[in-house]
Amino acid sequence: MKRAVLPALLLAALAYWLGRLHGAQEQIAEHNAFLSKLQADIERQRAQSSAPPSAPAVAAAPAAAQKVLFHGQQAIERAADGHYYLDGAVNGTPVRFLVDTGASLSVVSADLAKRAGVTECLPAEFRTAMGVDRDVCVAKAQRLDFGQFSFNDVYIGISKNLAGDALLGMNVLKELKIEQSGTSLVLENDWKRDGD
Repeated sequence: MKRAVLPALLLAALAYWLGRLHGAQEQIAEHNAFLSKLQADIERQRAQSSAPPSAPAVAAAPAAAQKVLFHGQQAIERAADGHYYLDGAVNGTPVRFLVDTGASLSVVSADLAKRAGVTECLPAEFRTAMGVDRDVCVAKAQRLDFGQFSFNDVYIGISKNLAGDALLGMNVLKELKIEQSGTSLVLENDWKRDGD
């Protein structure tokens, strides 16, 4: 009986060690595949960094379909990306605004602020959908134009992290009546507010 048990134990031990060896070989193969992929990624990055720099791609805002319905009322068609855009200017510097009813303050990029001559700025912190932006400040623009509407002495945010050139926030939009109808956003002078 003891003679039959000993070979069985030896076979079980051998099977165990062969299984362990096979598992180790699979791990080594996975490790080698990972290293090969990592090396290929490093070589690709080296090739890209040694290539001559190409001109940076500038993402232009989609063309803003705008229509003056009558004096004091303007319709904007929704762009293909689902947003509304409106041509305008900051201190006479042309810009295409993204209409953002979720923003409490109109915001421009640091580059646009510089071109528009907006220099005096107080540090601030903005809470956005993307998190907290601490690379901002608040300034006063002498004039803000968009569509057929104009506002003087408007507070704006200046952000180094803004994706586009500018967004039009509720500090200005609240002065207008805003109505959405189908794919159009209609902005209208709020005459009642003017009469108060």
